[in-house]
Amino acid sequence: MMLIEQNESTFVFKNKLGEDYYEVLWYIEENGKIYVSERDQQYLEAEPITIEVHDPIIGRPSEVLPQYIVQRWGEKFIFDYAVRVAYGLKEPGEWSYSYGERLAEGNQIENIIKKLKNNPDTRQATAVLYRPEDTSNPEPPCWCIVDFKIRDGKLRTFAWLRSNDMENGYPPDYYAILILSFRVSEELGVEIGKITTRSESAHIYCWIKK
Repeated sequence: MMLIEQNESTFVFKNKLGEDYYEVLWYIEENGKIYVSERDQQYLEAEPITIEVHDPIIGRPSEVLPQYIVQRWGEKFIFDYAVRVAYGLKEPGEWSYSYGERLAEGNQIENIIKKLKNNPDTRQATAVLYRPEDTSNPEPPCWCIVDFKIRDGKLRTFAWLRSNDMENGYPPDYYAILILSFRVSEELGVEIGKITTRSESAHIYCWIKK
């Protein structure tokens, strides 16, 4: 079992998400309430969910994520998406934003790596993906900030997301954060200690009636 702890809406995993990630979806189904989005979509939302992955492993999506999401999106799609995020590349196609493109603005990741090299104790290694003008954007980014710290000789990553489709969106997002953390840790020469995400609107779209 990779799920090593659950304290209400906080889930702690060892190494990876894996098949125990279903526990998060079951929690939302059991505890969520139905709301309606601007697109008139019903969604089931639980309290904000925090997920910690301790000593995360680096591997192919099929080695890290639950198999249903790899089968749904395909291993290559998930991997390519993660690499574009980690290395500041724009998503192909017509999108109002992409995470890689936002992280590339102002050389945020490069600046963060420099800060951490200059002072491993810094509290300033934070990248911002949400702009002031996104308050009027009909499709604003779900990721808002990604923060890095070196503590106890290891890299800690924290990401805050205003909204997350926990069934379809969170696992690929986690994998992208993992690959981004791997890039930062490799350039710093430190191990990854923990990845923490907080999804403020942790939801699944309603394919069931409650």
